[in-house]
Amino acid sequence: MPKTHMSKNSGRMLNTKNKPVRSFLARGLIFVFCLFGYLPSLNAHPHVWIEVRNAITFDEAQRIVSIEVYWRFDEFYSAFAIQGLDTNDDGKYSPDELTVLLNDNLTEMAKTNYYTQTLVDGKPQSYTEAASPQVSFEDGLLSMSFSLVLTTPVQAVGAKINVSTFDPSYYIALDLAQQLPASLIGEKSNKCQFSIKRPEQSEPVNLDDSIATTNTELARSYALQFTSQILIKCDP
Repeated sequence: MPKTHMSKNSGRMLNTKNKPVRSFLARGLIFVFCLFGYLPSLNAHPHVWIEVRNAITFDEAQRIVSIEVYWRFDEFYSAFAIQGLDTNDDGKYSPDELTVLLNDNLTEMAKTNYYTQTLVDGKPQSYTEAASPQVSFEDGLLSMSFSLVLTTPVQAVGAKINVSTFDPSYYIALDLAQQLPASLIGEKSNKCQFSIKRPEQSEPVNLDDSIATTNTELARSYALQFTSQILIKCDP
């Protein structure tokens, strides 16, 4: 997996007075703010970068049944997100030590459909709870994966299907990896093909925090402007 670039803009103060910070998104950002939050150049969306890979899974009826999601966070965010999680002080971060953060974040992401939009003929699809979640910290990078099972399997033949990953608030920049961004798996996947539609400008443009948080439609338009899409076509 190619190494992601370090976010220069990871910094935002979170209100932790009334509840503990447990998610690695919240945990990492609170540390970043403490060190760098006073810098004006950091007060802009996006604050976190995630490299995305998706595997689209087909069943024997040539229906799409799930999206297998693989995320890798940027170095800067990863370094702060793991602070204090090495509970046995062995210098390593085991899946057990990271699991509570993974579960908390999946619970929160469920509210946004896990930032993963699957459109079939223009209609958004829904998922059941994320299955088979995993988390790891290797080579200085935090990674997580999970399976999004479609509530209703999608008949792929003759349908216009695209899968995209984005945060409508533009707080997080999610983009498909440059190498092996997607794959098709399953018995009937050999009758299908995919292409990647990337934005004209690959590097997200900063949007001032005060604007992004008050003008949600503008933030969403920015997110979509810099979102890559997986386009899927299947033959009978």
